[in-house]
Amino acid sequence: MVEEETTETKETEVSEEEREAETEVSPELTKARKVADDQRKRAEKAETELKKLKNGGKDRVPNKDGQGISEEDTARITRSEERSERAALRSMGITHADDIEYVRKAATRLGIDVEEAATDEFVKSKLDRMKAARDTKDATPQPNRRSGASRSTKLPDFSKMSNAEFDKWERENRA
Repeated sequence: MVEEETTETKETEVSEEEREAETEVSPELTKARKVADDQRKRAEKAETELKKLKNGGKDRVPNKDGQGISEEDTARITRSEERSERAALRSMGITHADDIEYVRKAATRLGIDVEEAATDEFVKSKLDRMKAARDTKDATPQPNRRSGASRSTKLPDFSKMSNAEFDKWERENRA
């Protein structure tokens, strides 16, 4: 930063000396150079303000790639990319969380975009099989102890039961 200021002051000193020497040349040339210097100063000022705005008013340490992107910004970018991927997959009819995860993993394995992976015939067939398995599981009723037809066929160990426990078991399991 100090180096920039010293180079600017040297440039202004040189340009002022040149102006004094060239004032003898022509007043139009002097006026044109003054306008050019003013524009250059405004452009430099605008560039420094733009840099400040891009940095959010804080100095950012460049990462290993030399970019000035903070970890927070990187996380935001990642989240927005994930949201856009989910939106694209949902528009293709892939809505289940397991399906979305499978397509993402397939895309990274294949080295292609998520949308391209979702249109791949092998990925589509796997998604169809996963959906069929989920539909089958959802259609199959869960075992329930309250159903009248199913009784436990496993018998307790009667040799370890007391007479009272046996009588209770017999009353509950008659009929």
